[in-house]
Amino acid sequence: MTGWRPHAMGVLDAISAQRRDLDDPLALQAQLLLAAEGRSVRFGDLVAATALPVVARAHALHLIWHRQLGADLGEPLRDASEVWPGAGVRR
Repeated sequence: MTGWRPHAMGVLDAISAQRRDLDDPLALQAQLLLAAEGRSVRFGDLVAATALPVVARAHALHLIWHRQLGADLGEPLRDASEVWPGAGVRR
């Protein structure tokens, strides 16, 4: 069997929806980047480290899309998925 794994299109759809500009008046993206700084962390733990975890999920997807955070998209993105500082992190 060739082609994409069954979950891949769903993950890409969810992440690609975050490619547009996303206002961040609560500074959740800075909180997410700080929580992942210099290490790998589980997605669920990352968003839980912010002031508003439910809203932070959308911002985390936005950061993954913009390569501010990295994730292995060979598997479904879940709370147990590891994320890390991405190649596009501004220092």
